[in-house]
Amino acid sequence: MDIWMWRQANQKCWRVETDTVKGTIKVYDEAGCVISDRDGLSKEVIDLIEKNFFDIVAKRVEKATVIVEEKHFDPMYA
Repeated sequence: MDIWMWRQANQKCWRVETDTVKGTIKVYDEAGCVISDRDGLSKEVIDLIEKNFFDIVAKRVEKATVIVEEKHFDPMYA
């Protein structure tokens, strides 16, 4: 299973799990809710999606990696 972090244009970060053994791709929002769940995919299809999409718009992360979103201080909204 591979885990990807996919940053959206609105700065939200979605977690994507791809599994070539089970043939699944799951997308989770920031709250951890599943927003897309595809199954029955072949290994070739998942590899193609990873290579042509996630390698470009997302970042592959290690399973043990914890992503901490950095909050920027903006004095206009303090």
